[in-house]
This record gives sequence, structure tokens and C-alpha cells, in this order.
Amino acid sequence: MSGNSEESVIGIDLGTTRCCVAIVDGTGKAQTIPNDLGRNTTPSFVLYDQNGDAIHVGDAAINTSNTGRNLIYDAKRLIGRQFNDQVVMEDRRKWSFEVVRETDVPNTGKAMIKIGDNYIAPEDVSAELLKKMKEYAKSYMKGRDVKKAVITVPAYFEARQKDATVQAAEKAGLEVLMLITEPTAAAIALAVKQNEKDERIIMIYDLGGGTFDVSIAKIKNGHVDILAISGNNHLGGEDFDETIVTAYIEDFEDKTKLTFPDDKILRRKLRNECCIAKQTVVSMKGSVNIEMTVQVKGQSVNHSFAFNCKQLHQLCEALLQGTMGSVDHALEKAELTPDKVDQILIVGGSTRIPRIKELIKSKFKKAALLQNVNPDEAIAMGAAIYGAQLGRGNQGPATMPQSCRNDIGGNNSPNYYDAAFMTLQICEAVPLSIGMEVRGNLVQIVIPRNTPYPFRVRIFLRSILVSSSIVI
Repeated sequence: MSGNSEESVIGIDLGTTRCCVAIVDGTGKAQTIPNDLGRNTTPSFVLYDQNGDAIHVGDAAINTSNTGRNLIYDAKRLIGRQFNDQVVMEDRRKWSFEVVRETDVPNTGKAMIKIGDNYIAPEDVSAELLKKMKEYAKSYMKGRDVKKAVITVPAYFEARQKDATVQAAEKAGLEVLMLITEPTAAAIALAVKQNEKDERIIMIYDLGGGTFDVSIAKIKNGHVDILAISGNNHLGGEDFDETIVTAYIEDFEDKTKLTFPDDKILRRKLRNECCIAKQTVVSMKGSVNIEMTVQVKGQSVNHSFAFNCKQLHQLCEALLQGTMGSVDHALEKAELTPDKVDQILIVGGSTRIPRIKELIKSKFKKAALLQNVNPDEAIAMGAAIYGAQLGRGNQGPATMPQSCRNDIGGNNSPNYYDAAFMTLQICEAVPLSIGMEVRGNLVQIVIPRNTPYPFRVRIFLRSILVSSSIVI
């Protein structure tokens, strides 16, 4: 990055449940940018009026009373999706807002959000979140305009989802210099933070609000080579919340002998209470009470459900074991055994669940579990660091002045990345196989999943000798 702040590139973690924005400042230090409440993350919620105009974003959207069906969330689970995608069909049953098909033609059309007579694309919702991140960055930079960004996406995002994310950024007035995967961004943050010359194998376990990614990387002196990627594009903290919602409803119906109302807005409020309870019990001993007053057959019924961390682990065990299945898959693709992994970095807010560390420590007995990187901020930090390198173009890294040297690896300072003074080399891997349709409606794989890129060209021969061309 050059010393000119006007050319700074921001890094954005556009999360399912929360967003975070970071920047590398003129002294080479990467740091998160606080929102208008002084917090480093912002809820991924947007409130619209009946005309389809966004009126509040983040905490302001959540804290507005009587939001009804106009409070939009989970845009990341909708962006780039078709209406008839299986995951969209399943999530529609839980969302309090209305999701419709873009066109009236059966089995076609992307998923759209309907508010009143207005149709809102998921990328428009993401654009509002990105506008707010841009606004916070501009305020932090004393009014200087922000035009460029590196934005992170899940490793398993498909091309449609990535394209829609870029469209959202363009609508927010941002030029996307690069989309990088979330675990790669976390690996970049770690590589710069540690700045070690010895080669080491690290695993990034990234469990956020809506997605799970695991990557295995080789890091040495600023070089980050992704060896393997696995994960689940539809697994995160919201799914844990849903298991608690189900447990609450079962307890309600068992104790009261009444049927819990089929009300999506009520269910959204219950899920919010369950999320708060989850976040509380992972950081304390004892239990909390999840309380709701429900209208059933004209009468108000108050129900309290005692909940603790042990119950959380029991309810979520199958989902957590599923993440370890993805870990096994990544190890297999990287052709490694657990004892060959030197360090494990856990990122994403959902990794605060204690059971996750138990499962990881049980499998990786020799690996060091890194806990000096903020799980909510590491991904945005990594994106900002990579953005700083892209922003300086062909210029080499600046020379670090002695006055700017800080405690790399320290836990007490948010400014521990000497990011502008390193040259990073990133080699990602293709998360999904890429191929083309051939005769018989079959797919011929051209680039297998987990292929490092840039990669070699594969040569295809004509099936008919006299053919002068082929259509791909």
C-alpha cells in the first residue's frame, strides 16, 4: 500500500449474520473499523419500508419495533440462488419475510424478496450492508472517499453467488479488486501476524453464522498455499439456533399441551431469544431461561425454558460432528494425517462453542490451537491486508520504520499486523470441480476440486478426425 490514504483498499467480511470492515492504515497496521455504536461488527439486517426503500441497517434495523415482514436478514443464504434451490425451499419455511420467484415461469427464476408490491433482489440487500461498511470506513478516514475493496466469500460459493456479490458491491459504489475465500483471508491474517520463516501446515476452521469452511494451508515467510478445501455452504450458528428453537417448541407443547402457533414473525423473535441464550451459556456456567409469551386460542401463555451449555452441546452434536467430517475430507484431499498439522486457527463467532475445541483437540493432539486472533475480525483483517498489497500494485513493500514496529503476536493491541511491509504470495485451490457437458448429457471434469491455481491447461482431442472446431 502506498502512503496515500486516498488510495486505501478496505477489506470486508460480508457475513450471514454480521459484517466487519477493516483497513491497513498509513503506518502499515491493519485494524477493524468501528460502527456508529463503537462496535467492530454490525448485524447483517436491513429494514425496508412498504415502498421497498431501505430505512435502517444493522442494530438500528433490529431495534426498531413492529418490523413485521419488512426486516430482511440471511441475504447471504439467498444471494445468487434460484427460487427452486432446495436450500431456499427449506429456509423459506423459517424466514419471516416473503421469498418469491423472479418470473412466473415454473422452475426458473432467481429468488427475490417481496415487500408490499416491491421486489428486492438479495444482492440489493447485500448492497445496503456494503454501503454501511463503506460509510463507516469513510467516516474513519475523515471523509475521504472509499472506492475499492477486497470482499470475502465462503470457499464453497458458486459462480452465480460470487457474481451476485460483485454486483452488490458495484451497487454500493465499490470496485471489487478481488473476491477471496474466508479461510484464505484468515490464513493471510495469521501469516502476517506470525511472520515466521519456517514452513508450517495450518488448518483454518471457519464456522460463522451461516457457512462452514475448513482449509488446510502451507505457510512460509508470507507465502500461503491452500492445499485443500472442504465445508458446508449451509451450516452455521443460525442452524444451531434453529435446534434450540425446536427444543423450546417441543418443551412448550409438552408442558402446556398446546400447539405452538405457526407464526413466522413469532418464530423469528423466538430464534433471536435462542441466539442470545446460546451466546450467554457458552461464556458462563449455569443456565439461562428462554422466556416467551405466546398467544394461543385467544389466551396469553407464558413459557420459560431452562437452557445450559450441556444442552447446547447435546442439541448441536450431530451438526458439530458434521464439521469434523469436512475436516476429515480436507485432510484426505491434502494427503495429510492429523499429526502433520502444526497449527489450527479457529475463526467465526460460532467457534466460541466449547465443544468445538474439544473435538479439535481430540483429533489433533500435536497441533497448537491458536487463540490470539479475534474470531470475529480475522477474516476482515486478512481481506484488508491483501487489499493493501493489491492497492500498491507493482510497487514493492515499504520499509518499516522502527517507530512503527509493534508487538507481532501480542494479544493486547488491535494493531498487531505490520501489513504494508510484507509481500504476500497466495495460491488458492478450486473448491468445486469445473467441467463441461459432453455427449450423453454427461459432465467431463476439466479442473478437479482442490486443484491449486494458477494451473496447467488440459488438452482435449476431437472425437471426429475431420472436425475443425468444438463448442464448449
